[in-house]
Amino acid sequence: MSPTSLSILIAVVGVVVSICSSMFVAGSRWGRIEGDMRGMSERLARIEGMFTLKLREPDETHGRR
Repeated sequence: MSPTSLSILIAVVGVVVSICSSMFVAGSRWGRIEGDMRGMSERLARIEGMFTLKLREPDETHGRR
């Protein structure tokens, strides 16, 4: 194997390893963000549940209809 082909092989392996490690880091951060979004969604759903609007029944004791 000539020195030129060896250096090209080393460069290609370096690029592939760099891309794979970048994909791993980006994927782990995306998973963390997605988990945070699920938590926020659940919290908002609980808060929305506290503020549900209900129609009142006609109150006959105060003369309202």
